[in-house]
Amino acid sequence: MHARNQRTGAAITGTLERIYGEARLIDDAFTRAGDGRITHQHEGGTKMFWDSSEQVTAAADGERIYLDENGDHVRESDIELDQDPPTDRSR
Repeated sequence: MHARNQRTGAAITGTLERIYGEARLIDDAFTRAGDGRITHQHEGGTKMFWDSSEQVTAAADGERIYLDENGDHVRESDIELDQDPPTDRSR
């Protein structure tokens, strides 16, 4: 079966994922503002924790979120399944 966004007909191409990482901080570059908030500076890179990957779900009901070929977020309930492949809209 093929999956498409039932609102637009666009092909579903993937799942929306959350992946954690650590943006390294410069050790001696912390300051505290007058309101108590801490500011800092980053070293410039981020170490990704690829094993932390998890599919994003809607906060209200836990419904899984997918992505279509246009990059739009599509709730699982807004996906239709069909025997025919989605029309290629890139041409």
